[in-house]
Amino acid sequence: MNNTSGGATTFNVTAVCAAQPLGYKIVAKTVTTTPIWNDTATANCPAGAAALSGGGLASSRDLRTNLNSSHPTVGEFYGRPAGWQTDLNSYYNTGAAKKLTTYVVCAKPAPAGYTTGGDTFTVATGAQSGATTACPSGGVATGAGAWSGAKEGNLNTLTLGSNFAQAYGNNNSTHDEDVFVYVTCVS
Repeated sequence: MNNTSGGATTFNVTAVCAAQPLGYKIVAKTVTTTPIWNDTATANCPAGAAALSGGGLASSRDLRTNLNSSHPTVGEFYGRPAGWQTDLNSYYNTGAAKKLTTYVVCAKPAPAGYTTGGDTFTVATGAQSGATTACPSGGVATGAGAWSGAKEGNLNTLTLGSNFAQAYGNNNSTHDEDVFVYVTCVS
């Protein structure tokens, strides 16, 4: 979390715990970031595995470097997420190159009732907005993600509840932008 407010603040971290599914594996992919650029790192599950959750880690400590998006990616597994992607805004990172690591939690085969879905919401220029998307009835959320169309935008909040995901985005661009909030679920 970056805090440029001038005062102390708090934030929450949520963990999803369950019995380890078949074919459980955490895959990481690290890329070297380019100063004054937007960077992407994608970690892919092994063939035939499904992405249950994921996230990203930037090595930069610059308060102007922010996570733009963190979301599942669709692969060859019948259109289901087979990886995870994180995008980093580092327009103001004028120093040396840093590292961006994406993590994906995989299971093979996909657990019972595995689904993914989401909703699109619009963030007006210079504003913050959010949306919630829910699992099908009886589903339990395993992962939350969001994709931002604005390269000048960043994720303010990415929350996972027992059966929903919620995302808030900040839009620093000169036009309205769409954000897509994702949830991955099992039954």
